[in-house]
Amino acid sequence: MERLTKKTITVSRSHTYTYYTHQADIEGQPTVLLIHGWPDSAEIWSGFITDHLIPNGYGAVALDCLGYGGTSKPLDEKEYDFRAMSADVVEILDTEKLATVACLAHDWGVGLASRLYNFHPDRLSALILAAVPYFAPMPALFNLDALIQHQLQLQHHPQTPYTDNGKPSFITSEYFRFFTADDAPQILLAHLESLWTVLHGYPQTWLDLWSVRDAMRDFLLADKRQPVMPYAATDEARKQKFFHRMRRDGFDAPLRWYRALTFGFQDEANAAAAAPENAMVVKCPMLFVCGGEDVGSREEDFDDQVKAGLILDATKVVVDNVGHWSMLAQPEEFGSKIVDWLREKY
Repeated sequence: MERLTKKTITVSRSHTYTYYTHQADIEGQPTVLLIHGWPDSAEIWSGFITDHLIPNGYGAVALDCLGYGGTSKPLDEKEYDFRAMSADVVEILDTEKLATVACLAHDWGVGLASRLYNFHPDRLSALILAAVPYFAPMPALFNLDALIQHQLQLQHHPQTPYTDNGKPSFITSEYFRFFTADDAPQILLAHLESLWTVLHGYPQTWLDLWSVRDAMRDFLLADKRQPVMPYAATDEARKQKFFHRMRRDGFDAPLRWYRALTFGFQDEANAAAAAPENAMVVKCPMLFVCGGEDVGSREEDFDDQVKAGLILDATKVVVDNVGHWSMLAQPEEFGSKIVDWLREKY
């Protein structure tokens, strides 16, 4: 993040956010708001900003989201309400005097970016979603058991592709049970080396470790290791930065994102986002960037949303031979696809 300016702001509800900025160098080029996911920080975007946004004249505002990095880490799930966090982001945009931005989000950041559009559509001129498709508002109360059953039904649909060994091609949300357990933060922290291999293992390993009840818990408690993708095997500095940050900050706050959704603290915001006065249908241009081997989400969900009329200006691109972290596994292809799309739309 050496070429960016580090800033902090205390928003109206008393949380302090850390974020990093670079002013657009070319008049008329948009600023890109970057929102990371679990368990990352703004640093995940460093290479993309330095190698792709700045050389092409784009501005950047990269957040440490609530619960991460240099930002406040409340342990009350109510503080992670999507509507409240969206208002926090708007305060940051106002401080930076940015009327509109393009927004790039990954993983849980997609949930926040989606609600930011639902509640403040005038502030986003484009949405770029990586790995996870549009988090469409859910007027029904969140029910983890029902979600998993729905995912299992989709896996056994005749049109759903299977892997070579007959396993379904995307994971279920079974791992939520572990991530929302009271002892999860301590287990994750005590087994960081093992966790690194869970996160960055080859995509097909996710089908067992993330979808089978207690599989990840048992793997970590046994302190097992498995081979990791090449980008994770060669970037020792990134791994050590992750270890340092998590040993300093812990997992209690980052896991509140999972607990807030699972235990009903997002239900009100989700229902409000689906209300007629808010923007459930995305009218600004949207790009979905999915990994060719990513089993962390179901690519077809995006296609279904487009068919249902939830996204009016939709583009999908695939980064080949990568899993969940395409910006790390294939940074040049990831960056080029996004910049090419930005040039087309602006």
